[in-house]
Amino acid sequence: MNVLAGLRHLIETAGEQRRSRIALVVLAGLVLAALSLVIGLVWGLWDAARGVNAQCEYVLTGPSAGTGVCRFSDGANYQMHFGG
Repeated sequence: MNVLAGLRHLIETAGEQRRSRIALVVLAGLVLAALSLVIGLVWGLWDAARGVNAQCEYVLTGPSAGTGVCRFSDGANYQMHFGG
């Protein structure tokens, strides 16, 4: 069962109060993922003005957790972990 199917099953079988908590956790995960993407983009644009570029990859490991890494052309690496 993939993550989305598991989440859907959990939501369908949960009570109303639990559904609200699940929705909040999922929303928090999405906000954190979006925030990490924005940070990566801003960092990349700032370095691009100096002639440095970045390649970033992010993976959600759960509804409110994930990890990512940005590799910069000057050799620097930036790692991020959130949630969990």
